[in-house]
Amino acid sequence: MSVVHLPTHPRWYRLVYAIIVLIALFVVFMPIAWGPRFAAAIAVLAIGVISWRHYRRRTPSVLWLDADRHLQVSREGAERLGVVGLQLGIVRPWLVTAILVDERGGRWPLFVPGWALGETHHWELRRMLIAARPLSAAPEAPVRGSA
Repeated sequence: MSVVHLPTHPRWYRLVYAIIVLIALFVVFMPIAWGPRFAAAIAVLAIGVISWRHYRRRTPSVLWLDADRHLQVSREGAERLGVVGLQLGIVRPWLVTAILVDERGGRWPLFVPGWALGETHHWELRRMLIAARPLSAAPEAPVRGSA
């Protein structure tokens, strides 16, 4: 059984919050009236922070690949859920993206840049995603390669 612990790195969180603040500052310095300018900046901040927190709640912390090449996913400390659908995006040494669909129908976005994991762990993650066979528990769930 292969196990990969995905990053919950503080540097990653700080980077995203810095990007949200920079976009809000860009809005503040736009040449429009002050009222709409600050309203738009507050809207950008609120939408950015809420979206990022929602994304963090839905991203997996641990991936397992068992001997039958079935992928399982969970948050840290939560129960394991089998993956019935797998939509691969980019699987390269510099970036891995995918959407995992669990047996309950939940979608788990996976976005792991190359710098977020060590070289060996990133290689293991790529190998797991390419080798995985989704469970056949939900025939209507999207499978690898479907749009």
